[in-house]
Amino acid sequence: MDKSGPSVMTDDRLSPLEAWSIRLSAEGTPVFSRTVREVSSVSADEEASARDLSAVVSQDASMTARLLRIANSAIFNPQHRPVETMSAAVIMLVFDVVQELALSLALIEKVLSGNAHTRVTQGLARAFHAAAQAKSFAVLRRDRCPEEVFVAALLYQIGDMAFWSTDADERAAVEALVAKGVSFEVAERRVLGFSLSELSRRLAVDWSLGDLVKETLDGKVDVSSRSSHIALGHQIAKVIEVHGKDSAEVLSVMRRLAAHLNVPVERVESRVSDNLEAALKIARSYGITSLDTALPLAEPELRVEAAETNSEALSPADIPAAERLLNLLGRLSTPVEAGAPLDALMRYAVSVVHDGTGFDRTYFALLSPDRKSMQAKYILGDGPPGFEGSRRALEARHDFFQLVFESGKAAVYDNSDQDAVAANLGWFCAGECVCIPIVVSSKPIGILYADRSSARQPVDEPTLVLFQLAGMQIPMILSQARKAG
Repeated sequence: MDKSGPSVMTDDRLSPLEAWSIRLSAEGTPVFSRTVREVSSVSADEEASARDLSAVVSQDASMTARLLRIANSAIFNPQHRPVETMSAAVIMLVFDVVQELALSLALIEKVLSGNAHTRVTQGLARAFHAAAQAKSFAVLRRDRCPEEVFVAALLYQIGDMAFWSTDADERAAVEALVAKGVSFEVAERRVLGFSLSELSRRLAVDWSLGDLVKETLDGKVDVSSRSSHIALGHQIAKVIEVHGKDSAEVLSVMRRLAAHLNVPVERVESRVSDNLEAALKIARSYGITSLDTALPLAEPELRVEAAETNSEALSPADIPAAERLLNLLGRLSTPVEAGAPLDALMRYAVSVVHDGTGFDRTYFALLSPDRKSMQAKYILGDGPPGFEGSRRALEARHDFFQLVFESGKAAVYDNSDQDAVAANLGWFCAGECVCIPIVVSSKPIGILYADRSSARQPVDEPTLVLFQLAGMQIPMILSQARKAG
């Protein structure tokens, strides 16, 4: 037993299964993060709109960037229609799918951020493979929402992933028994008092997963049910993993699949092979590039191609701006949670905006306590002469900063904007800039500014969205610092 675990683990009034469910929650499982709780709450509200749900998700820049990336991936958006806002993503993916995507993203982020056990990587690989297969089967059966089937299949073995991502002593005890030839289920019951499939069922209830996940875990599977796609997806994924794609065991499962889908077995073979490669692409849309060797790709040349593609994707020059910013925002959470000084947090936040969005100059201008002037702080890149640390008086209707405050939103300004020019835009930049007013507790406290003064590249809509996502972190940092202080 892990002596460092929460006290509930030794509470005799709780069953081992109940204690483990509580323990996983107490150890910071991300399903209980504010964003995911609010997403679940809004999704349960029959009167909530796409705008309500998108507003909640947009509070979490990391979650927003990942969801937009998934919404634009081939598996969820085969028509390749650009999805640039969370409102559009919610409409395209529907409420329930967004809720469970948020949950799966949070769980996977937690799993991969810890001591990633080999079985965690294997479990994730199998989950993505099974999800790709299940979604494909759902499409063939003209399911009303194949995306929901995909997410449910991804979360089907949530208990396994949650358990193997812990540092519990029980993990080693289970492995020791398995090494002696004991089956996993028997080993789990001996050590834990329950199987990990039972833990998955418990977590599906405690964490309010979708009905489709619960029904499948409860064994409510028949030929005509949607759960059958999930069960068969996991079955084919496991058989391929254990026996190989060309084995007799796989052929036997494919024949059952052909009967289930009412299609020729040759079509099933082709579809299953294609789904192996699709699983790798889906994992990448989640921001995961560590599953290449764990996924049982059909042919050796596909593995080589995947490795080359992944190597190219990891080149800093080729990483998409959204992914680059996402990685930087992920790093920002560490000093925030560690209680770093406000000044250090703000400097790092501005550097995240600067590096993650590719601007030449980025800075934060702070509104003075008397609200009559602005002071330039946390500057990256070259500002006007004597700009850093300087103060600039605010004159009503005659200052660029005042104009930004009045706009109340992130926007692009250039020489074609007569109001901006009249408000001395030229003192800041000769070309184009982007600004967002920073508001805390409904009060404006400063402005985040960036431009591409050297590159003279236009600021397009996707870049503005990324800038806005990054800028939203500053009010959160200031609010947390205020609470800590």
